[in-house]
Amino acid sequence: MDEIDQPLPEARKPLVSRTLTEWKTLAILGGPILIAQVAQMANGVIDTVMAGHASAEDLAGVGIGSSLWMPLFLFFMGMLGALQPIISGYNGARTPAKIMPATWQGLYIAGVGAIIMILLLTNVHPVLEG
Repeated sequence: MDEIDQPLPEARKPLVSRTLTEWKTLAILGGPILIAQVAQMANGVIDTVMAGHASAEDLAGVGIGSSLWMPLFLFFMGMLGALQPIISGYNGARTPAKIMPATWQGLYIAGVGAIIMILLLTNVHPVLEG
């Protein structure tokens, strides 16, 4: 084990064993992300099922709303997702003084993104009328 309790790689382990160890680590790290993504998509599926039981107009409204919301949401999530490796890099390089400025930049991006999304999503009348 190294100083942060991670197993050190062993050169004598067979390839299959090393591969399974990597897949286990990937599953542990990626599992919460996978669950969050499936939950987000399940939200859209549940909305569609519920609106489909109400009427065709409600179902069309949910479809249009989802097609307007998801691209904006994914765009800004992608921009903020770049902050994670930056902060991890600073943490790994043992330069914690750089973490807070990067975090503040992320908060500024999130704030501006929220304002842009609110402005775009509250003014969709031209898109819906056309």
